Amino acid sequence: MATIAGIGSGLDLESIINTFVQAEKSPKVQRLNQKELDLTAQLSGVGTLKSALSNFQKTLSKISDPESFYQNSASFRYQGSSSDSSSQLGVKTDGVVSGGTFNVEVNALAQGSRLASNLGVGTNVKTDTLGAGFLKFSAGSEEFVVEVEAGDTIENILNKVNDADSNFGVKANIINSDAGPVLVYNSELTGSGNTLNVSEVGALDGTGVGSGNLASLAASLDPALEPADPAAAAAAGYATSAKISVDGQTITSNTNTFENAISGITLNTTELTNGSAISLTVGTDTEAIKEVINEFIAGYNKLQDTMSALSEPKKGVMAFDSSLRQLESTMRSVVGGSVKSLVEAATDTNGDGIKDPTMSMLYDMGITMNESGRLEISSIGLGGQPSGQQRLDDAIKNNLSNLGKVFAGGDGVATKLSSLTGSYLASDGVVKKREQALNDSLKDISDDRIQLDRYIEDYESTLRKKYTALDATVAKYNATGAYLESVLNPPKKDK
Repeated sequence: MATIAGIGSGLDLESIINTFVQAEKSPKVQRLNQKELDLTAQLSGVGTLKSALSNFQKTLSKISDPESFYQNSASFRYQGSSSDSSSQLGVKTDGVVSGGTFNVEVNALAQGSRLASNLGVGTNVKTDTLGAGFLKFSAGSEEFVVEVEAGDTIENILNKVNDADSNFGVKANIINSDAGPVLVYNSELTGSGNTLNVSEVGALDGTGVGSGNLASLAASLDPALEPADPAAAAAAGYATSAKISVDGQTITSNTNTFENAISGITLNTTELTNGSAISLTVGTDTEAIKEVINEFIAGYNKLQDTMSALSEPKKGVMAFDSSLRQLESTMRSVVGGSVKSLVEAATDTNGDGIKDPTMSMLYDMGITMNESGRLEISSIGLGGQPSGQQRLDDAIKNNLSNLGKVFAGGDGVATKLSSLTGSYLASDGVVKKREQALNDSLKDISDDRIQLDRYIEDYESTLRKKYTALDATVAKYNATGAYLESVLNPPKKDK
């Protein structure tokens, strides 16, 4: 423990030392405290920016998908009832479709085949074996072969069938009937001509003659006996095709999916319409597309508001951060610029050397940027020009394909912004590097505090040495003075 200064001299040297120490320490501590506050605020600002970028990127993941802009609505009218869904028919659109109203009948559903083989009374599928051989399963152009070993029980054989790597969708099961176990094969392969056939063969390649031991597991249907009526054929176990009519035109499919049955429209059949037509109306879902665009605008504006607050010259915690200013500038350039691929794709139909005007930027669809950098769709037209809302309505109605490309094309606005925000949020991106730099600076402050404590300790030690010497000198002079005082002014004796 340090000796209290001033004991010898009687001077208040402790106060003098403490005053000097505080004068030396306080401004340095204040500078470190302020620097720490600034760095902590900046780190918080970077965290806020990171969160805002992440939220906007989630929005962009939807906006950068072209399908978001090619949304169509479907309505159904069947037997006097209208609905936006149908139990008989599903509708999926691909890209921009012209739409219209169509009368659709579902006359037959696609079905896989079903075979059965009665194994006879007394057969025990858990213990009975049938010897070695091969079973071949074929349907249409598909086939696979299962090798049966001598010790395989019937149950083992069925498991081999179900687990075969090349199995194209055949399931083997046992029904335990009064007449004994019945082996049932169900094939998922649908479509006329794809009826399952199970045969015993003498080799893996299907050649040679089988031993006959596996004959009870073979099963087939005679194609020549297949009923012409799809319902009767399905009931008899044959694989059948789906069949619909659209405005009186018959369309057949091996599955219950009819791709491009109507240009750009895929139909999925699930139930028969039993002779009554479904009136199907398909058109552009304008409100859904507007909702997507408004979601983009809201997401962009929310990020812009965050960036503006962070970069505000007087109060923004990232006011002097060049990376933030660069991000703002780049984003504004992207949303305000043209999509190069659309500009280059424009054609000169008049032969006058000038390419026809084409939708190639957000402005063309009514989206503009105000003075604060926020996006908006104006409801008022200036100088006789259509309003932003009118331009958007026209773009959705007449140029939906280009509208989607402006946002979600390979060099579209949302695509570019998604790439930009992704680069900032990457593990080696600007945000991560900025966080690391600020955390390093905060760690440096901790080191600076330790160094400052050591410096102040040395500084105080030096002061104490000086004032201890002063204390000793003053104490010596005080002692000398007291001695002289006693000699020159001796105490008077009492009379």
